[in-house]
Amino acid sequence: MSSTSPLGELREALVGVLWRAWGSLGISSWDAVELDVTIDVDSLVVTTAAAGDLDVRLSGEALDWCVTNRKVLSKPRLRSLARDVPDPLRSAYRKFAGDLAAHSGLTGIGEDLGTGRTGLSGKSHRVPSNSAAGWAVRMREALGVSARTEILRVLMSSPANWHDAVDISWETAYSRRNTSDALGGLVRGGLADRRPHLNRYQYHVADPVPIERLFRPLPSLHPAWRGLVTVLTNIALFIDHAETAPPGLLGVEATRFAAAVSPVATRLRLPVGTIADREVDLETAVQWSRQLLDALGTQRHVENPGPTTRSLVDEDLRREAAALAADPAERAEAVAEAEAVNAFMGDVFEDIPE
Repeated sequence: MSSTSPLGELREALVGVLWRAWGSLGISSWDAVELDVTIDVDSLVVTTAAAGDLDVRLSGEALDWCVTNRKVLSKPRLRSLARDVPDPLRSAYRKFAGDLAAHSGLTGIGEDLGTGRTGLSGKSHRVPSNSAAGWAVRMREALGVSARTEILRVLMSSPANWHDAVDISWETAYSRRNTSDALGGLVRGGLADRRPHLNRYQYHVADPVPIERLFRPLPSLHPAWRGLVTVLTNIALFIDHAETAPPGLLGVEATRFAAAVSPVATRLRLPVGTIADREVDLETAVQWSRQLLDALGTQRHVENPGPTTRSLVDEDLRREAAALAADPAERAEAVAEAEAVNAFMGDVFEDIPE
């Protein structure tokens, strides 16, 4: 596929976004653009590994960086985030993870048996101390790789707002039990405050100033990276399939892609609208994908929505409940299920007083 074709240009745009993100973390790169965006390194690793076939050099330099900086990677988060990758791309992630395990000994990240055949360039560096995009990595270096560190990153995405505990668990990719324990520790340590809200609890940073002072410079934008894993890996899958699909199936690929990405793009408030409510052709899907990448590349996307939205799970449950409202029997079953969920969440957060 020619690089001057619409799909070739889309490939270059996606690869360019990933190169700029990695360049902000110290990867060997010709692109010296410094992003004013928080980078979640685990999400970036998973996305780059899954899209590795799009740019072999990028995949190789990302592997080199991961080996050099393996102590700031989170094994449980890499495993968890890899589940958000579309099935056809998971083999690419497992291969990357296998090479990483072979070179660094970082096992248990969902890897295939690796041989370390992919060579290392040895050109990567530690995250620069003046990198705003890399502040979350520097925080890991200082505080350790843990659920508490990730929760602080999420709370700092909008420190004046209250964050729902379930949303925190989703964005950090830690289990609700681990999230509960970590939140309890942060509250007891005076780093976070909490309040009850609708049978759950919300949290915010007790005082963001010391954190900002310790890890500055901080960027001005803090996107919800777990959602970006879905957006970016599905763009990579769309490119891969569209470049090889028979002409008669291009519309099918475009429609599948739109259905997978539009809901997440809407929840992330990327200013591109949605195309998931109808069948789409290849040209429309490519143009829409370019708008997504342009919004990310030029930093026109908004901050993490924070407490104004609920978790993806909650939104799905509410839509299902609305659809069942007309049937009394199904409504009663849905109510019983909701009560069971509330009871479970009460047990999870039982250490937090009313």
